[in-house]
Amino acid sequence: RIKIGERRISVINMHLQSVALKDGEIHRSIESEEWMDKSLSVGKKLKKGFQIRARQLDELLKAAEEEGDYVLICGDLNDTPYSNSYLRLRDRYQNAFEEQGKGFGFTFNGEIPFLRIDQQFYGKGLIANRFDTRRNFPSSDHNGTEACYFFKE
Repeated sequence: RIKIGERRISVINMHLQSVALKDGEIHRSIESEEWMDKSLSVGKKLKKGFQIRARQLDELLKAAEEEGDYVLICGDLNDTPYSNSYLRLRDRYQNAFEEQGKGFGFTFNGEIPFLRIDQQFYGKGLIANRFDTRRNFPSSDHNGTEACYFFKE
């Protein structure tokens, strides 16, 4: 929690369950003679990731609701916009990229580079007035996100 004057902002940093696909796993599934077995393996990993993220999100939302209107939920959702996890958060909180971002806001620098999986959501007591995706982290497979918030009056 960060106290600013008489107000307190709660920052919740998340890193939800990954699908745990290894580099090249999707590509190797298509090219392999055992493509059906490899595809089933990928499918099982996707399903397991979805299920675990759903449970983690239940806990995250419960904790965030206890913090009130001055809450930031930031981090690696490990899910794309329009996924179940994303939409459940979006039902209750604003998304800083959607409100103030520009372009596509891709945050993942891995084998599938066109993903926005790192997010910043915020409560009703705040307003986002700037959002940037930072591509200056060469040692990470994620781009950073940066936003500026004001209190609603």
